[in-house]
Amino acid sequence: MLNNLVKFNWQIDKNWVKILFCAVLPGLVVSIYTHDMLWTVGSFLAACGIIPYTTSYDKRWIALFNMLVICALAYVVKYLLALNIWPLTLGFIVLLAAVAGTIDNIHPQLRSLSAWLVIGTIYGGVKLSEYPLAINQLLGIIALAFLGVLLVIALFKSEVKQIELKLVHYSHPDFMFNFKYVAPIGIAGLIWYAFKIKEPEWLLWSSLSVVNTELNLLFEKFRQRAIGVVIGVVAGLGVGLLLPHSQIVAYTCFVVIIIGLKCFKDYFTGYLVRSFFVILYAGNHSLEIALLRSSNVLIGGLIGVVATSALLYVHQYYLNSKHV
Repeated sequence: MLNNLVKFNWQIDKNWVKILFCAVLPGLVVSIYTHDMLWTVGSFLAACGIIPYTTSYDKRWIALFNMLVICALAYVVKYLLALNIWPLTLGFIVLLAAVAGTIDNIHPQLRSLSAWLVIGTIYGGVKLSEYPLAINQLLGIIALAFLGVLLVIALFKSEVKQIELKLVHYSHPDFMFNFKYVAPIGIAGLIWYAFKIKEPEWLLWSSLSVVNTELNLLFEKFRQRAIGVVIGVVAGLGVGLLLPHSQIVAYTCFVVIIIGLKCFKDYFTGYLVRSFFVILYAGNHSLEIALLRSSNVLIGGLIGVVATSALLYVHQYYLNSKHV
């Protein structure tokens, strides 16, 4: 029966394994040496900065610049969260969503750039807010992220098809797709604030991850994430009962989660595996994290489906009205 719902494809892209391992290596080494998981934030930011390097562009300097932009924006989110002025935080996140929508509306190839800009900013900002950072620690995290990206661009060459960068004109019907992420993340942000949801990054990104201007792909992405998170967290809870809570387990899970961002050729399998290892990584808090991850992913996904379906209806209505 399970095979009727999902199809498992365990094929791995070895090149992505090598790329992402190199990206996380500097932060991972420092974290292990100092026994402080803080430095793995640098590894995560490096991964967010380098993934578009092989999918959206092939210029090495853009990879470094992109990583620095993500680090800066993540710190802005941390700063806004520390101020506890919620309208400013929501306004910034909505603006970020509008920028991301405008970027990938230029060309589908830029979807990776916009996605990892949002992921790095929100996830990075939330994770940075968990630590009382001194300036030397912040600079250290940025340096580790920089080293991770530098290591990848020194060892790997990217070849990406050149595209024409041209903004969609405001008179074109597709111009409204510049704002396709605004409603989902705005609604998710309101729910985050109203219910004081923990791990809000899962809710916020889940509302955007499913967004697609093709209705069948919209529902397919939601289905993959919904089934993947349920199977992943249940399996993680079961296996977690058998594993000791140790630094070795934590670091192994972290590396697999980061590499799993891109190494699986099938999205569903990759998402399931990441959800599984997120629960193992949580250790003693695995049950709480399992509930948070599954609920945030499902609620965020539903928000994305409803908001995008409404936008597609408006878009189609506009097209029909022009032909009357």
